[in-house]
Amino acid sequence: MLYYYIIKNNEENCYLLYNSLGVQNMMKYERISTHIIENIQSNTILPNEKLPSLREMADIFCVSIGTVQAAYDSLERENFIYSIPKKGYFVLGTNGHPK
Repeated sequence: MLYYYIIKNNEENCYLLYNSLGVQNMMKYERISTHIIENIQSNTILPNEKLPSLREMADIFCVSIGTVQAAYDSLERENFIYSIPKKGYFVLGTNGHPK
């Protein structure tokens, strides 16, 4: 299993996701969604916890809002998160449903 970790890029003041082999062999949105899934599975992000906004995540990882939207869309399709219009994105409960 590959593990992903974050490296701070001081030049651009953003974070880059690398896998345990030190290479970036996935699409940017896949790296972001994998990072979120790992945080959900390790209980670093808890059920019903609000995720950062699209703009905040884009700033954190120095990617476009569209890239973060693609990651969140993927996580929604895979039933890891859910969205509430004009409120944001939240982690689904352990049973796959929001409380």
